[in-house]
Amino acid sequence: LVNMVHNGGRGVVVIMDNSSTAMTGHQDHPGIDWCVTRDRKAKKIEIEPLVRAMGVEKVVTVNAFNVKEVKKGFEECLKFNGTAVLITKGECIFVSRKPKPAFTVNTEKCIACHECFKVGCPAVVMDVVKHKKNGKFKAKIDPTLCNGCSVCSQICPTGAIQAPKPRKESLAE
Repeated sequence: LVNMVHNGGRGVVVIMDNSSTAMTGHQDHPGIDWCVTRDRKAKKIEIEPLVRAMGVEKVVTVNAFNVKEVKKGFEECLKFNGTAVLITKGECIFVSRKPKPAFTVNTEKCIACHECFKVGCPAVVMDVVKHKKNGKFKAKIDPTLCNGCSVCSQICPTGAIQAPKPRKESLAE
């Protein structure tokens, strides 16, 4: 990134901030607000000011789980004639440990277009039900794997992937 800025490079760098270190075991790093010993809070180093301090003029920060926002931010960065940075912020489910209720697929609305599979989420799987016209298997969501991020529902062109219905609080909660 520093070399791109220094040499007047043109391109988009995407920084995915999930409040963890991706794919390596969730090690602590300066972008979180607790120290390695977990006995005290630490100063969290924010990515955006750091990137700006390197001389990047175009920095766009978006919600990683908002598909339209990510697309708009990326398009904005692509238009910039220089080095641009897109920061996607969205906490890793393994950090927060607060999954939301699982989404479901309305099989009546599902047209088996398979757009939801392109998201790459392990919770979106093929159902045994086939679409009557195209013969493809419809989608379903494995509730044991869904963390409720909503990305699949944003991609679905027919609105077949739906948020869970609000439920009454149980007495146990």
